Amino acid sequence: MTNVDELEELRFIRDLHHRTIEELGLDKAIISGLLDELAQLLKGVAMMKELTPRATDFLAKAGIGSATLSMAYAAAQFADACLRGLRGDAGIVECSYVASQVTELPFFASKVRLSRGGVEEIMPPGSIK
Repeated sequence: MTNVDELEELRFIRDLHHRTIEELGLDKAIISGLLDELAQLLKGVAMMKELTPRATDFLAKAGIGSATLSMAYAAAQFADACLRGLRGDAGIVECSYVASQVTELPFFASKVRLSRGGVEEIMPPGSIK
């Protein structure tokens, strides 16, 4: 399995937060718990990335799980997009279930633009042809 402490994204985020805390003259303990939680999330994402090909092989051989496999793939793809947004990559657009005013429903699946701050923009629905 991937050693989450060696992930470039985690190192970048830790360094950025530690520098900011130092510049503000605050105690590092303020952020350390949250960074530990982030490390656990990244560890899970890394494990999913490594296990997905193995699970695909297993399920394909057994002839089962196409819906489950599709959901797992979509989750891994969205997690990867979130990490790329946190890293600062531009133009990351994915579909997400978000609070919305597209319909009378409080939540709706919409395309969102991701950035370092999370969801940067909820994009309007396209035309239906």
